[in-house]
Amino acid sequence: MPQPWFRFYSEALRDRKIEWVCRKTGHPKALVLGVWAIVLALANDSPERGALLLVEDQPLGLDDMMIETGLDWDTTAQLWSAFESMQMVAHIEGVWYVAKWGGRQFQSDDSTARVKRWREEQNGEDVTLQSNVTETLHDTVTETLQKRCGNAPEAEADTEADTEADTEAEQASKDACGLPDKLKDCGISLKHATSLLNDPWVTPERVDACWSAVQGRAGVTKPTGLLVRMLQDHDEPAVPPPKVGSEADRYRYASGEYAECIQS
Repeated sequence: MPQPWFRFYSEALRDRKIEWVCRKTGHPKALVLGVWAIVLALANDSPERGALLLVEDQPLGLDDMMIETGLDWDTTAQLWSAFESMQMVAHIEGVWYVAKWGGRQFQSDDSTARVKRWREEQNGEDVTLQSNVTETLHDTVTETLQKRCGNAPEAEADTEADTEADTEAEQASKDACGLPDKLKDCGISLKHATSLLNDPWVTPERVDACWSAVQGRAGVTKPTGLLVRMLQDHDEPAVPPPKVGSEADRYRYASGEYAECIQS
């Protein structure tokens, strides 16, 4: 799982490279810093921290940066060229990297491994105490629930069984309606398809709507990546207005029983 945060230094406000990019491009510092922060966030969320990758085998390009920043193509290309000139980013074997990532972002920032070791040590020392506390707490809660409703243990078991049944039923429903095959046909990798199948918002209808919206956009070179982002962000495509019927449809019943009720 990617590190959910990264280091951003306040000295960026006075950084010579940022100021040079502002002078070179003519864009305000707020815009330049905003785009640079987006670059750092994308590099942090990448499967390889510091690299600009959507997934392991799909690097991010300028068209992706244009979508992420919301800027036009000329502005995006201009800023990116300035970042490259200042050696803030580097293009290596088809992948863009943030320069000096390891010198500013540290592996030790990820405390997951340390917390896991600490918990294992604590579990080894306090397993007996934890068991006693858990048992006492469970007995107290159970006794309270039994006083409030006599069938509390059965209700708890039924609720857990119902939850599992609902989850299995939901997954079976998605399999039955062909959602896995639909995601596969759109070129979505197994890694992303697994997470999307667990999202109740994602339905075959929404996949079709998002896929149609992606294919209708001009200049998109990586439609599958954009489709994944739309589904992950729950981006509901706009519904087109209903089509107006033809004149033939309008006068279809002109000669029928209710012809006199039809307005001309």
